[in-house]
Parts: sequence; C-alpha cells; structure tokens
Amino acid sequence: MDLYEYQAKDLFAAHGVPVLPGTAGNGAFVNYWSINTAASGMAQGVALWSGEIPLVSHPWLSLEFFGGQSSGTVVPTYTLWIQGVQVDSWTATGGFGWNNRLVNLTAYKHLTRQFVEVRVNWTGSGQIAAQIGSCFLRQS
Repeated sequence: MDLYEYQAKDLFAAHGVPVLPGTAGNGAFVNYWSINTAASGMAQGVALWSGEIPLVSHPWLSLEFFGGQSSGTVVPTYTLWIQGVQVDSWTATGGFGWNNRLVNLTAYKHLTRQFVEVRVNWTGSGQIAAQIGSCFLRQS
C-alpha cells in the first residue's frame, strides 16, 4: 500500500487511532507550512519550527529540512537560531529541495537547555512550502 501522509492520517483516524489535529484541506499540519507571501500578512522572520535541546551532549546539530518556492517569484531564505542567536542561513532557489544543515554547537556546550528555531524571510512574491524532516544532535 502506498499512501500520502494525509491519506494515512485519515485512515488511522477513521479506525480510532489517535492522530494530531489538522488535515491536508486546512493546512494545519504540525511542523509544516505553506505560506502565500502576498496574502498571508505574515511578517518577515516568521518561525516555521521550534524545539528545545535539554542538554547539548554532542558537538553537532543536524537539521534535515525540505522546502523552497512552490509558485511565483519568491526566494525564501531560512535561518537557524539557537538561544536567540542566528547561527546558520541558506537560500532555496529553483523550487523544492532537501537541505541538510550541520551546525557546530561547541560554543553552546556550557548551557543545559538550548532553544532552537528555524525562521524564514523572503524576497519576491508567491508560495513557500517548508517542513522539518529531523533535528538531532550528533558526534561528527
């Protein structure tokens, strides 16, 4: 059986399996954004995803991210923030794609809790889509 995420979610819900709120129809997926930059009224720098690292146990943060332009002339620039400090940025051009970001956290090892956030800014107008695939600590 080959199902899209929203189809599996509907199937599970129909059979009493607990699922997170939101459907493909209302765009309320957790950690998934589709932004119409011309009509959204959203400010630049909107947070797409946030999380907390309880303890920096490894020196590297790995972020797997799928996103980019889905229509129009918009060019999104994504930024990674740790404890309110921008530590990485990348620009998605030419449609969708996977971005694998690896950020050194050595400077943050003295802190026990790290607040991590991915934000987006853009130029032009159109539709942006973005989804975090994973965010985890790694040794190398």
